[in-house]
Amino acid sequence: MNRWMMAGLILLGAIGLSVAVASETFVGQAPDASSVATDADHPVVRVNLAVLAHKIRLDRALFSPGLVDDNPGDPRYRKAVRAFQEAHGLQIDGTVGPETSATLGRIGALTRPFIIEKKHVDDIYVMPDNWYGKSLMPRMAYGSLLELVAEYAHTSQDFLRRLNPRTDWDKATSGTVVTIPNTQRKAPTFFAARVEILIPERAVRVYDGDAKLRAFFNCSIGRDKDVYDGLALTIATAAEWPNYTLRPD
Repeated sequence: MNRWMMAGLILLGAIGLSVAVASETFVGQAPDASSVATDADHPVVRVNLAVLAHKIRLDRALFSPGLVDDNPGDPRYRKAVRAFQEAHGLQIDGTVGPETSATLGRIGALTRPFIIEKKHVDDIYVMPDNWYGKSLMPRMAYGSLLELVAEYAHTSQDFLRRLNPRTDWDKATSGTVVTIPNTQRKAPTFFAARVEILIPERAVRVYDGDAKLRAFFNCSIGRDKDVYDGLALTIATAAEWPNYTLRPD
């Protein structure tokens, strides 16, 4: 088996299993490390470990692949790979071959446990389904614990469900332990001197003082995108929890 692609879909049991992949591991959930459960109590988890590993390493390097999951067909994933290759002087082909993989480095465990705490439960609001109702909320929080954990882990709600087939998210509460992609990373050590928003590419590129590309993020673009084309703006401040302002005009 090609060690860079780690070929195909790997069958993993759903409660306690750790499977070695080169020097990286998947920490799932199976009865023991020698068996893969297939009955109703221990459903099988199918995960493309190669793609998951690549996306986690890109995300940790600040080159966001969009959602951290095992979907190889997401065009945001290829854009992130190309940006990473550009930043590191590699051949730009949008695929993670030996050279790109070596530059990305190793991460150890691909997944990790996440404990839902009371502060997470308290952060759940029943969100209105209209803009006016949302404007009256104290802040734009989360509508469910599944949404909160998915955003925390930079992944999708569907992928979280796949990683945790025995978790009833509607009944999850403080103390519930779930498995998430291991996207924990160290704080950036560089100073962002310039930020470019590329409207056609739906991307954000961050450069340091030496004009070196240091980070790449996929983004959404507002409805009136043509208004902002070519504008040079200065970031004056940043707000972690900004007020929501309704402008019906």
